[in-house]
Amino acid sequence: MENSSRDWSSFPDHLLATIADRLPTRLDTLRFRAVCTSFRAALPPPPPPTPYSDIHYFHHSSTSNSPIHFFIAQSTVYAIQPLSQISHPLHSPGAWLVKVEDSPSGDVKLLDPFSTSQVKNVSDKLPGSFNLLDYRVKEISKGYRLELATDQQRELSRSERSYTGKVVVSADEDDDDDEFAIMVLIQGKVVVWKRRDNKWHNIDIIQDRFHFIYDIIYHNRRFYVFSYKNRTVCVDPKSLNVSEPVAPLRISLSRSASSFHLVKSSPDLFLIRKNYLDFPGNCDSHFWGKSGDRGCRVGLNIFKLDEGKDEWVTVKDELQDRALFMFKECNFFLSAQEFSGLKWNCVYLPDRGRPNVDGDYPGSNAVIFNLDNRCTDKLSAFPGFSEIFWPPPGWLFS
Repeated sequence: MENSSRDWSSFPDHLLATIADRLPTRLDTLRFRAVCTSFRAALPPPPPPTPYSDIHYFHHSSTSNSPIHFFIAQSTVYAIQPLSQISHPLHSPGAWLVKVEDSPSGDVKLLDPFSTSQVKNVSDKLPGSFNLLDYRVKEISKGYRLELATDQQRELSRSERSYTGKVVVSADEDDDDDEFAIMVLIQGKVVVWKRRDNKWHNIDIIQDRFHFIYDIIYHNRRFYVFSYKNRTVCVDPKSLNVSEPVAPLRISLSRSASSFHLVKSSPDLFLIRKNYLDFPGNCDSHFWGKSGDRGCRVGLNIFKLDEGKDEWVTVKDELQDRALFMFKECNFFLSAQEFSGLKWNCVYLPDRGRPNVDGDYPGSNAVIFNLDNRCTDKLSAFPGFSEIFWPPPGWLFS
């Protein structure tokens, strides 16, 4: 019987290059190069992702005639799992979530998932390298933001240096897509960049001086903007026409501080209402999460867009077997069945009372809101589910 094993190290270089050209993602190329030494020698490493490095935004503040220069930064969230079953009791087989940012120099920065801070002084706690073929590495989500450029025309004030902007793109960039567009939300202002004319366009959705915008997202070929008075505004990326097809969200008023966040989970669009029990006088015991730590006290409501009726409806069955992650630049759902180590029907979010300003370790200020009992607590209060961000799982070192 003929031996079925093959010596892949002698695979022709031109065929390797042909295969590599057809791999859809940078991560796939890295995994392909990891097969053997000859593959790495034949294929150059893919360049670091800088998808929008040539697109710049100049924000005009009300306090100066000189604009503030921004560029678009990208971060990526990966879930890493071992391919082989691990039986060691101290080596949890659960998924490890990491948020990283590739710099133009090729260095990879480890970021805190709930902020844009780089996590420092942890390199001695991470493996020097690991073989991508030994693990399942899945790209979960990409996030974009405005980052201050270093070549400012003037000295910026402290408040100007704190400006942050959320960025959403119409789809993954395609060199042949003339309809590609980018929406930016900064200081209550919405602007759209279109590849077709290579220009920024102001989007006028402000109705009064009290108007403000909570969140933006791209869904079903339209930009969605959730704004003041619970309005949902849509912007067509081609024509830039503004419409309001969705009925305003009908919810009871609360004296708490509220924020709203849009989350896409194909094929649906969700709206998360997050409330903080920091305001005195609120006594809605059904809505509010309870915790012994006042900094963790938060409440959540979840709505889904009924696109047939063009209205937001309350999600009554909650998240079922999923977990919701509310990161700084992106929000996403993960299946607890697909990714072991997740606590389902829960929301992972930052504790507003303890921001991770020092970047001690990833997710050091994370809390879990349990939708079953409406309670919130630190990750450490949930044994078996507390190491989703840190420390690195033991199987990385085995």
